[in-house]
Amino acid sequence: MTAATAAASGFALPSGSALPTILRRILFGQLAVLALFATLLIANQFAQFMRAGNGEGDLSLERAGESFAYSLTVALGKPGTDAPAALRRFDEFLTKFMRDPDASQTFGTTPAAASVAAPAREVYAVGVFNAKGQSIYRRASFEPQPFESQPSEHAANGFADFRVHGTQWRAYRIEGLPEGHSVWVASTRRSQQLRVLEIAGAYIVGPLLLLLPLTLLLSWVSARRAVLPFTALMHSVAARKSDELLPMLPTQRYQETQPIVESINAMLGQLKAGMQRERDFLADAAHELQTPLAVVQAQAHVLKHARSADERTAAQSQLDHGIERANAMIRNLLVNARLSTASARPHTIDMVELVQERVASLCAVAAEKFIDLSLNAPPSCPLRTDAHLLTTALDNLIDNAIRYTPAHGSVQVSVFEQAPTTVCIRVADTGPGIPIALRQRVFERFYRVPENDVPGTGLGLAIAQKAADLLQARIDIAEGLEGRGVSFTLRLPAENGRA
Repeated sequence: MTAATAAASGFALPSGSALPTILRRILFGQLAVLALFATLLIANQFAQFMRAGNGEGDLSLERAGESFAYSLTVALGKPGTDAPAALRRFDEFLTKFMRDPDASQTFGTTPAAASVAAPAREVYAVGVFNAKGQSIYRRASFEPQPFESQPSEHAANGFADFRVHGTQWRAYRIEGLPEGHSVWVASTRRSQQLRVLEIAGAYIVGPLLLLLPLTLLLSWVSARRAVLPFTALMHSVAARKSDELLPMLPTQRYQETQPIVESINAMLGQLKAGMQRERDFLADAAHELQTPLAVVQAQAHVLKHARSADERTAAQSQLDHGIERANAMIRNLLVNARLSTASARPHTIDMVELVQERVASLCAVAAEKFIDLSLNAPPSCPLRTDAHLLTTALDNLIDNAIRYTPAHGSVQVSVFEQAPTTVCIRVADTGPGIPIALRQRVFERFYRVPENDVPGTGLGLAIAQKAADLLQARIDIAEGLEGRGVSFTLRLPAENGRA
């Protein structure tokens, strides 16, 4: 069925742009998984870098300290150089070092000093102390300076941690310089951590960002290919004609699309069976209406050409009978059609009161045949059900019993509770009964028991069964009164509401 056909039949759906797409959901799902994986990977790598960063920071401090100590030793070791002049030369070296690590070559530093290029970008503080522990030189990238006095605590390996005005510092001390001088070099913990994050970003985040476009492309391609079977199934359904009800047989089967195909085939089977039932119903209805209409036509002809009053009276009687039968057939067909689209609308009623009304409405029909129509029921029986559907079922069951019970027979209607969850209405008669083998067939439309000459449409019990189905009830057939006849028991569920 195409979109135009669906729109013309009144079943048009919202436009495609207004609906969510499976492709987008698959793509977003893949991206969410990738984002979660990347987040865990980055978090894990950052944690490893942070753990390794402490050792790298100490190594940077150690190398920077060795470079600074070597440069100070060279400055102090030149002949005729007093301490102030040496410190000035050392300060010049630090200035060039902070700008460009290669400035350390001015003093001919060791290879270890040349490897301090990366750490030079960190926040360093340098302090020089004499043999008495007095500060003779200090310099830092920002204030306050950490080496106003020599730190009192340091480990045996030369490292120390201390806090100055809220800033956490990590320091390294080199001793044994000429004239008892010592050099302290320190870096803030924050600068070490930022350097670790910078390195981690360069080695982790950068490559991931470069791979992001390729990842998005591969995700889109894989998601697009994943929905291709659904697209093919959609085109297959759209290409079918509105009257094509044969099962779908896709060339390729997938576990994800197979349930959809099976559901569509089941729906097509039900639709085909329903259409066949409707065709059969129309054929049966046309066939059943032929007889009363033929009678009407024949008796109208007889009435028109009757030569005596007796002939006209007999023709008029047969004409009235044919018209009444046609009217009954049409009424039952209309009731059957309404029940095909009806639904139960339950509300609380007194079922005994309703049954009393229906029995009373049919007493005149029973009296014409001298039938004893009786009711056996408790004072009341509140029940939540659909009164209209229950009336339809009861009228057809009681009318059927009266119709097939011979004159001077009996029809008994009983109301009783069989269990806490079931309320029953039984209609029993003393009629001819129904053979056991044919009891289920009597609920078929237009079915009549063979050798039955009682006038009828063959729709009464079918209508009663359809009303019972809408009430979620069932009708059981058993023996009737006095060991003969038949009884129909309508079993109504009471679990949904007993008032």
